[in-house]
Amino acid sequence: MGKRLVKNLPGSQQGMALITGLLLLMVLTLLGITAMDNAVMEETMVKNQRDTQVAFQAAESAMVDGFGWLDDQTRRPRPGRPVPLNNVASGVVVNAPNTLSNANAVSSAWWDANGLGYGSATNAAPIAGVAVQPRHMTEEFVPAQARNVRDDLVVSRDYATSPGRQFYRISSQGSGFSASTQVVVQGVYVKRY
Repeated sequence: MGKRLVKNLPGSQQGMALITGLLLLMVLTLLGITAMDNAVMEETMVKNQRDTQVAFQAAESAMVDGFGWLDDQTRRPRPGRPVPLNNVASGVVVNAPNTLSNANAVSSAWWDANGLGYGSATNAAPIAGVAVQPRHMTEEFVPAQARNVRDDLVVSRDYATSPGRQFYRISSQGSGFSASTQVVVQGVYVKRY
């Protein structure tokens, strides 16, 4: 048997393993950074979606609050005249038709000045976790299909004597965890007086 001699001379290595290892490490680092960026972006998207859902639920709660107030009324509220709240001089104002033509374009300052705060009309407890309590406003509303109908049992036109149905549109604005996330919803309420 012959003996093999392995020479390990310092100048004979080319460093290929080192270069390959560094390239592999760089590729894995780039993959890790990309995955982290994607995870952070997805987390931000989920947070914004959750904030929007909270704002939507707050706005919907304010709209239902307005429905509750209308449901409690025994006499038809007249547009422009405040209906007292809990024997207090100021109260809910039912606005004339089309007061709020595009609720999404209305500013927060308008809502602060003209909207009724959540729970003001129904004594509901404040909503926890929102940046700003939702607000709503009520206006008379005549649906396009009912504008030309002459039957007073369909749409009430006379405040004092008509027994017909009255349509109201309730618009409400709610915010999420941050005040910058705002949602506006509208609903129609029909009541016979």
